[in-house]
Amino acid sequence: MDPQTILNLAFSISGVLGGIILKIFYDKLNQLQRTDEKIAADITEIKVKLPSEYVHKDEFHHLTDAIFEKLDRIESKLDKKADK
Repeated sequence: MDPQTILNLAFSISGVLGGIILKIFYDKLNQLQRTDEKIAADITEIKVKLPSEYVHKDEFHHLTDAIFEKLDRIESKLDKKADK
């Protein structure tokens, strides 16, 4: 085998291996981009659902205050009944 054939064979093998490595990187990058788009879509869906399906923190405190007020009234009525 002459040196030119060996050199051509070495460059061919390194070119094939380099192409395989670049293809792997390209596929992984596309997979990450698809995952990122899916996460962005999920976040957008949560942003849309959040105000309509869940109670706001201020409203929750208002509701709990109203519930405790009612419970205090019931407790005072029970105390009056127990005294009689």
